Amino acid sequence: HLGKVFHNHFKNFSYENLILPDDVKKRGVEDIPEYLLRDDFLAHWDIIQEYVEEIVNLTYLTDADVAKDEELQDLFKEIVDFGFRGFPNGGGFPRVVSDRYKLTEYLTAIIVNISTFHAAANFQVLTSCGFVPNMPSCLSIPPPKQHDNITMELIVESLPVREIAFLALNIVYVLGQFSPIDCFFLEDAAANKRGIIGENMIVAPEQEACIHRLVEKMRQLKEKIDARNVGRYL
Repeated sequence: HLGKVFHNHFKNFSYENLILPDDVKKRGVEDIPEYLLRDDFLAHWDIIQEYVEEIVNLTYLTDADVAKDEELQDLFKEIVDFGFRGFPNGGGFPRVVSDRYKLTEYLTAIIVNISTFHAAANFQVLTSCGFVPNMPSCLSIPPPKQHDNITMELIVESLPVREIAFLALNIVYVLGQFSPIDCFFLEDAAANKRGIIGENMIVAPEQEACIHRLVEKMRQLKEKIDARNVGRYL
């Protein structure tokens, strides 16, 4: 049953879903007012895309340099052949990326979705699931049919038993914790003793300058979001 759940969930998954600006347009939500999650995602996308573009252009001076990098091209093929084996058309992931623009888009999509997008969904999980009736982990009785009369008694009876609810709360609490080995660029320098450039990062001065510009743009965005959220119930 679990395999079927995953299959149904991912059967419409596509690489295009990871391109957040295009996904916003495809879903027709670009003009909805006060859609703060969308606005913040797109702002992060722009900043990270600028950073990735700088790094890509430092690494590959021409589009031809991207196309002839055999190890890079092998990576794209392996992602399709092994990472998305069984997906129609390899999940839409390109097997070949032959220019700097598409490489920037590809890397930006990966970075944004495993950082910004994941953090927004994951670290709020206790807020959503901490109150069991808001998002119960399971039901104690079969779900109601379409025309059943839904009463408060039926809702309470449907909630998971105390032991299951406690187990689910512990799971979402753990999932919502920050990893002790993660490095957060906007931490106070005294708290983050490793600094922005970690000891395992080997970067040229030009690349380090790109990282500092990224951090400064993120800091400015954080200040803008904090100011916007003053007085809001979030």
